[in-house]
Amino acid sequence: MKVRLSFAKFTRLSIVSPKNLSYLHILWLNSGYFMHSYFLSATIDIKYGKVLGGIQMKKLLFLVVLVFTLFALVGCTVISDKEFTAAGITITLDNTFTQKEVVQAPLYLESLDHIFIGLRESKSSLFAYGIDTLAEYTQAVISNAGHDSEVLTFNEGEITFMYAYYEATVEDQDFGYMLICMEGADYFYTMNFGCLEKNLDGNKDQYIDWVKTIIVA
Repeated sequence: MKVRLSFAKFTRLSIVSPKNLSYLHILWLNSGYFMHSYFLSATIDIKYGKVLGGIQMKKLLFLVVLVFTLFALVGCTVISDKEFTAAGITITLDNTFTQKEVVQAPLYLESLDHIFIGLRESKSSLFAYGIDTLAEYTQAVISNAGHDSEVLTFNEGEITFMYAYYEATVEDQDFGYMLICMEGADYFYTMNFGCLEKNLDGNKDQYIDWVKTIIVA
């Protein structure tokens, strides 16, 4: 018995520009494309239980193993620590974060699930407003933002910072934030972690762990 598969055309469609793909993704896509092309153009002869045609069974098996191996490699992302530094702030997050330039803050980091924003203000410029301590600075930041959140203090060894949680709506989307204030030699620092409001409670422990890695100048 002979079965022939014949297709006049094969069109490959892609909504992702190849320049945005990693080398591994391109390998995976191309392997899948060529493998699929072989399937479409192959002439398969079935005779006495044997399959004969344009693709030898060993090549077919190799392609199947290659595609699934590449798929597994692409799907497995190794999470590791990554350090970021700007505006006198150094923080260790993970490699899912990327640093971007924005007008609002000198340090802006984002991942798929979180953002981190950091900036600083000189102590000398704040003295004129009667702000001399970290507690006064933190309360001023909260008040100026129009929130009445409870301000908490974290003390563990040499790590000290003040923080508060609040919520805000941006373009009809609810977000939850953790405000962090720290004091350096010549500056007070304001930092924020942010995520979807519904995820804030589940992220609080992670945010505390990340804040504990912060070093300010």
